[in-house]
Amino acid sequence: MREKAGEIATFVMLQVATWVRGTALQGERVLATRTTPSGTQQHDRAVAVIEEEFFVLSARKLVRWIGAAEAQKLIPGSTFEAVHNLKPAIIDVRDMREHADQYIVYRKAKKQSEFHFAPKERTGRIKYSSDATATIVLDGQYLIAWRLSVQSVLAAVAEGRDAFLRIISNDEQFRWITSVLA
Repeated sequence: MREKAGEIATFVMLQVATWVRGTALQGERVLATRTTPSGTQQHDRAVAVIEEEFFVLSARKLVRWIGAAEAQKLIPGSTFEAVHNLKPAIIDVRDMREHADQYIVYRKAKKQSEFHFAPKERTGRIKYSSDATATIVLDGQYLIAWRLSVQSVLAAVAEGRDAFLRIISNDEQFRWITSVLA
């Protein structure tokens, strides 16, 4: 049984490392879509949407594997605390984007009332209006679905990555996984 537990632990830690790297990679790709036009505006937006979808999916998979590593007591909850703070937005944005047909066509999704968003300024004026399929850049932040900042996710992942590297570097069973993060 000990061997099986070790195999599962190794698999879980490898998945965490994979999705730390995947989320960082996809986040950088999303930000690059702003600076590398490749054709028409419609083509560039289509490429950005594709990169955003994979970024949101990567972030959601990272959240799931962090949860598995914590449940197996392989990492303390503080390792990815900054990612935990973004977890509700990551989950909601992934779900809204994944099930956009339910929100837009059938109008029968779980959080239908949250699909459209219009934050207000202190004066009561609407700052902007958007839905979960849209992306805006506001005050330098690349916001997917009006509330998931790519830069914030990247910063949270980098912070967690450093703590995670310290953990796996100090454990002979997991030390080899550091190469995934290189």
